Amino acid sequence: MTRFSLQPVLDSYALVALLALGLLALLWLRPAFGAVGSGRRIALVVTRLIVIALVVMAMLRPTWVTTTSKRQTATLMVLFDTSRSMLQPHTSASDSRWQAQSRTLAESVPALARLAEEMEVAVYAYDQELVPIAFDGSALELPEAPEGDQTDIGGSLYDALSRQRGKRVAAVVLLGDGSQTAYAPAVELQQAASELARLGAPMLAVPFGRAGDAGQAGDVAVENMPDEYSVFVNNELPVRASLRVRGYVNAPLGVQLILRDDQQQEKVVAGTQVFSRQDGQMLEVSLNFTPQQVGRYELTLRAEPQQGELVTSNNEHTAFLTVREGGLRILYLEGELRPEQAFLRRAIDASDDVELEFRWIDHRLRDTWPLKLADTFAGDDYDAFILGDLDSDALDRAGLQALADAVAKGKGLLTLGGYHSYGAGGYQKTPLRDVLPIVMGEQERQDFGDRIFTDMHVAGPLAMMPTGSHFVTRLAPDTDENSAAWRALPELDGANKVSVKPSAQVLASAGPTVPLLVNGEYGDGRVLAFLGDSTWHWYMEGNQDRHKRFWRQAMLWLTGREDATDELVWLRLSQRRLNPGGRVQLSAGARSASGEAVTDADYSLNVRLPDGTTQDVPLTRDGDNVTAAFDETTQAGKYTVEATARRGTQSIGSMSQDFLVFDHDVELSNPAADPDQLARLAEVTRQWGGKVVSPEDLAAELNRLEPPELTIETQEKWQLAGNHRDAWLLFLLLVGLLTGEWVMRKRWGLV
Repeated sequence: MTRFSLQPVLDSYALVALLALGLLALLWLRPAFGAVGSGRRIALVVTRLIVIALVVMAMLRPTWVTTTSKRQTATLMVLFDTSRSMLQPHTSASDSRWQAQSRTLAESVPALARLAEEMEVAVYAYDQELVPIAFDGSALELPEAPEGDQTDIGGSLYDALSRQRGKRVAAVVLLGDGSQTAYAPAVELQQAASELARLGAPMLAVPFGRAGDAGQAGDVAVENMPDEYSVFVNNELPVRASLRVRGYVNAPLGVQLILRDDQQQEKVVAGTQVFSRQDGQMLEVSLNFTPQQVGRYELTLRAEPQQGELVTSNNEHTAFLTVREGGLRILYLEGELRPEQAFLRRAIDASDDVELEFRWIDHRLRDTWPLKLADTFAGDDYDAFILGDLDSDALDRAGLQALADAVAKGKGLLTLGGYHSYGAGGYQKTPLRDVLPIVMGEQERQDFGDRIFTDMHVAGPLAMMPTGSHFVTRLAPDTDENSAAWRALPELDGANKVSVKPSAQVLASAGPTVPLLVNGEYGDGRVLAFLGDSTWHWYMEGNQDRHKRFWRQAMLWLTGREDATDELVWLRLSQRRLNPGGRVQLSAGARSASGEAVTDADYSLNVRLPDGTTQDVPLTRDGDNVTAAFDETTQAGKYTVEATARRGTQSIGSMSQDFLVFDHDVELSNPAADPDQLARLAEVTRQWGGKVVSPEDLAAELNRLEPPELTIETQEKWQLAGNHRDAWLLFLLLVGLLTGEWVMRKRWGLV
């Protein structure tokens, strides 16, 4: 169909008419000199009339629109499951899902052949990936057996729809057991469903297998076990995990905890027996053991295989265990949950070789005071003690004497400032009077509920600065840099007002009269009295590393470990247990014993794969450290990552960590089908005819399917001077006519 129309400039026929009349009126103008014959006059008039006509046509812009219609092509998509779960029984033990699906496809070939005459029929096999299947109209070339190790329904469906982009999808037939087992689906099911709904195409979902059949689902799987553990030698380690049990109701299930050393020697270190009271139950398993030797181990929680289990690789989980030599063990007693305690704990806990135990002794529970902790202080469980803003009435005299005796025998003691610390807390009348490196007034006391007596405190802000060179206050190796580092720290809010014993040393102060950090010795032990309580400002205002270093060095000095100067290489993995094809993030660096980063080290990383080959890993510099990512994890088994640090030609050291890639058969671990998942996908397209179809009814359903009666209208438009070529032709024609008219007048003596 062709339609003609005029589109005058400015949408005004009147304007075009006025311009045309004006141009015609110019025809009456004659040359003021020279004679012209009638033939020449006619030639000039005709030339001008042609020019006027072309100008008028250009202003009217005549347009022809041609419309054609053609039938839109449509595609019928058929996707069938080739994952190994299709080897499971369909509705009886003698008929597998794969056999039932193959039979259903064979019965549907005639209906597909009929539809192929009027539309495109695209057939795909899917497991973790989508594979096109040839269909010549007479037979489908199916694989001999399903071999897919994972099923990615969402990714396969989305991929199939993407391949048909720009075409009309008549319908999607999805066959399978509905079980989604992919570790890392390319596309989530919801996204694939949204794409299906956007196209407005019906889905015919054809499920195979039974859901939740206890007869099929006999399986015991260990789940929810952490990737790694770290414990100090001779400390009890609790191991927690979950046991998912399908089938085997009321059957005794043995569980063992197995320790494997670096020589791959196994030893059962704990065990128990559990019972499942209902099918599909998740049982919590808890086992404890105490490692006796320092080292790195593998710790496996193993459930005994049960009769009839198809898959036993998921009956165990392995984690990595690091048993450390006795690190620093510190007991922190605090009477007030103020910001300082939270940030102090964070700084100390950041060190791998320090184990901090925190106890809050709430002053609102004073009716339970004094607490009896003499045995705690007298034992060998701790290397140092921290007393926060804790009133002396919280502890009985025997406990305070035991604490003093522990310090005299070589334990460390750190006391912190606060409204109930030192003299305000009544410590001048306790055995700690002789232990602390400060002098407390006999009349000092801050009772609970009374106003705060300001004469026992120095109001801030207080700029804390070291009085000399000391291990605890060394925030930078150079003296000038160290002073600059301290000047950059935020000021303290205030401090306790004390006098210093002659035998003590002031390590830091706010001017000559306000001591802030005082050290001393008592017997074989060391004591630090920090009179402030607001170093948390350092952390909050961007000095996290200096805050951590200060408190770590305080702990090392208290326990006599300030001479440990070995540089240590560290290596961290984002996870220690991966699914095949997963990615692990790596980071590495080096630090000194006091915790500061080694800034001038060069690093290398390599990974030893389960088959014994080694791969170098490209690194990215991240400040003083390096980061990397490794995703070549298709092999199941143990991988070993090694980080090496060097300074020039000198080796700083190396560190290695292991991680595991699962060998679990996810396709067979859960034999139950999931037809509800297919039903949910079909429900998304219900308004266009989507539904669940039984395998026996698929052929009949396809025979009822008709190609969509859809046509596409296309329009071709032509307009005078509507494109560059036509515009130039019109322009050149006008220029040619005007030039010819001028040449004629020139030759005839009219110009």
